[in-house]
Order: sequence, then structure tokens, then C-alpha cells
Amino acid sequence: MVTGEARVGARVRVRGHHRIVERRGMVGTVVDRYGGEEYVAVVVRFPDGKRRLFWPGDLEAISSPRTPWWRYRLVRSSSG
Repeated sequence: MVTGEARVGARVRVRGHHRIVERRGMVGTVVDRYGGEEYVAVVVRFPDGKRRLFWPGDLEAISSPRTPWWRYRLVRSSSG
């Protein structure tokens, strides 16, 4: 993940090269960001409620499973 992509609210997956095997592939949400332009660390909250600190290079951004707001309008328009 590029440092600029490490924003609060982003959904991320722990990369396969992470040093802690049990965390590889885990999916969570960035809830906090620390550092400046050169060194950034992010806090990721996982579905079980646990929070862990990561370097952005240990994470990859994933798309959100949420349906875009405009899709709901299309469904309502076509059904009514």
C-alpha cells in the first residue's frame, strides 16, 4: 500500500509477507494514522475488535463491499 492510500476508513488486507503468519490475509479497517510524510504507521481494527499497528507496506487496499448510494436509487426507481 502506498503511504498516501493509508487513510482512515480504508479497508485493507494484511499481505502474505507479514512477519506474523497468523495475521497474513486478515481484513480490517484503518482507524488511525501516525507519523509524517516519510514514516507512517496505521492502526487497523479487525472484525473481532482487536486493533494492531502496521506499516503501510504490510497492507494492501481492498475495495469496500458496500453498495454505492446511487445503486439504491436505481432499485427504488425501477420498482416503483
